[in-house]
Amino acid sequence: MLSEQAVPVVRATLPAVGGALDEITERFYGRLFAAHPELLRDLFNRGNQASGEQRKALAGSIAAFAVALLDHPDSRPDAVLSRIAHKHASLGVTSEQYKTVHEHLFAAIVEVLGDAVTPEVAQAWDEVYWLMANALIAVEARLYQEAGVAEGQVWRAVEIAERREETADTVSFVLRPADGSPTAPFRPGQYVSVRVALPDGARQIRQYSLSAAPGHPQWRITVKRVDGDPAGEVSSWLHAHAAAGDTVEVSAPFGDLVLPEGESPLLLVSAGIGSTPMLSMLDHLVATGSTRPVVVAHADRSPPPTRTPRSCGASWPRCRRARCTSGTRSRASPVPGRAARTSRSSSFRRAPPPTCAGRCPSCARCAATSSAGAPPRPTSTTRCSAPICGSAPRADAASPGLPFDPQAPWRYRHGYWIVRSISTS
Repeated sequence: MLSEQAVPVVRATLPAVGGALDEITERFYGRLFAAHPELLRDLFNRGNQASGEQRKALAGSIAAFAVALLDHPDSRPDAVLSRIAHKHASLGVTSEQYKTVHEHLFAAIVEVLGDAVTPEVAQAWDEVYWLMANALIAVEARLYQEAGVAEGQVWRAVEIAERREETADTVSFVLRPADGSPTAPFRPGQYVSVRVALPDGARQIRQYSLSAAPGHPQWRITVKRVDGDPAGEVSSWLHAHAAAGDTVEVSAPFGDLVLPEGESPLLLVSAGIGSTPMLSMLDHLVATGSTRPVVVAHADRSPPPTRTPRSCGASWPRCRRARCTSGTRSRASPVPGRAARTSRSSSFRRAPPPTCAGRCPSCARCAATSSAGAPPRPTSTTRCSAPICGSAPRADAASPGLPFDPQAPWRYRHGYWIVRSISTS
């Protein structure tokens, strides 16, 4: 936690620092890449740098961590830290690199805020930075240990055993270790980083979910080509050049959006290419003969064919207690942190969704449309696609001993584990 001396200083200066974070992070990355151009070339996502997404992510994480230290001094925002640590581990980030970041970040703070950065202010925000950095370093050290690799040594060569064209903009690659060794274990829902050499000499890295269950002798990733300006460098290269027999570099598996253990019911909510981790979870449930009740809710920009691998298309019906609802979205992008809302022109496939069992005002309408065999109205299915309602959760809704964390990729509500993977791509 922050020291007694640092708390009032951080609280007093948080509005000024928070308000200037966009400019601070912009100058930080400019300084960092001027001193270490190899980091932009071979580690950071150049597309996110060009769009400003990386700056927003860094500013948001710093502000969120500082606020959490002030509002909840006896705890840490573990969900945020876990997601960042898994991403860092998949990139092979090392503890030494935090010192480099510290140097250029604090130089940028001084450049932007000037004389307002007194020795007391600098010391207080130094505490914030190192509390966050040391927490991440500790989590990443544990992840490296669990993966059985030395710090930062996450890469291995894999051969593309098969390339499968799923749709016009989506392709699956079946991967096997180039040295003939077994594939590493992973948890359903996790991802690997893929590093490719581009024509300009850069080695760019992107993350792709493992879209089949663990335990197979081969891995599978499913890659959607990212169009636009800027276009996805790695996804475009993979679509244009990667073929069976080629070798690429991938990391050990990481990621904290994983299938919750146990026998509690599941609601798997996805949109766009965000369906890929759900496919791994469904494949695993089928492979293990699970009898857990499962509700699958998926939204996409366009009607079938979907971006799901052909071999997984039949996975959910083979789950003994699974029901699936899917729809297309013609208006309004999904709201971050929520299931994608569908328009009135949405089409639904498979079985109608279950009702909320009296938990929200729309249940009667849902029950009526379901019993009549008619496709439920999108307003109902958005709010009532499972035994969970769209209203604010009751105080007794959470599983005992599980704190509510809005940042977590999964949560327990009204007797269901909710796992969310939303992508606008």
